Amino acid sequence: MIFDEIRGNEDVKRALAGMIDSGRIPHAIMLYENDGCGAISLALGFLESLTGSQKVRKLIHPDIHFIFPVTKGSKVSTDKPTSESYLAYWRELVSGNPYFLESDLSDALGIEGKSSLIAIAEAKFIIDKLSFHSLEGGWKAVVVYLPEKMNKDTANRLLKSIEEPPEMTQFIFITHAPEKVLTTISSRCQGIRVLPLSREEVAAELVGRFGKMEDQARVAAELSGGSVGKALAYLSETEEVG
Repeated sequence: MIFDEIRGNEDVKRALAGMIDSGRIPHAIMLYENDGCGAISLALGFLESLTGSQKVRKLIHPDIHFIFPVTKGSKVSTDKPTSESYLAYWRELVSGNPYFLESDLSDALGIEGKSSLIAIAEAKFIIDKLSFHSLEGGWKAVVVYLPEKMNKDTANRLLKSIEEPPEMTQFIFITHAPEKVLTTISSRCQGIRVLPLSREEVAAELVGRFGKMEDQARVAAELSGGSVGKALAYLSETEEVG
């Protein structure tokens, strides 16, 4: 998923590519976007460029770990699930639709209607994984989706790893509410705003990636606020009504 394959946000792509080209890579980056605007693609594009491995786009790179809010649900049997418990469902969702909404994630994990969070067990998992040598012999990375749902204990446990990460270790946070991210985390990240796409970009993505009809795509793009995820949700609702 190199940057040329990602639609929109040209300034962001140039900034991320420039970090790699210059070798001046902040140890923690926070991408903040509106729901459904595809920051996950930018994160994966950055990590693929950083590692030089297409395993990143397939979500199977052994040194890249994903953390996201979870809770007990219908798809896992454990009483205290972690992101690892739901990893197969995360991969399926991100691979099929990198513009997924928060509600799409809840549906994919079978926890719709429930309050989810990033609990301290996730911090223990991350610290444990980062303590080992890279399996691919290069960079290690942690992608944290919705750090605003991280509780204080988790943030405090991760603090040292974010401030003084092991060599060749990268943190990427993706938030929809940067004002709700604990200051202990946000203050240690370089923030980058991921802008909503233009109406033309949303429509083109709906047609090109998702196979929607051009007239439907134009209407959905007008109502999307620059979010492909919201445009897809609108089309899904209209298809159900129809």
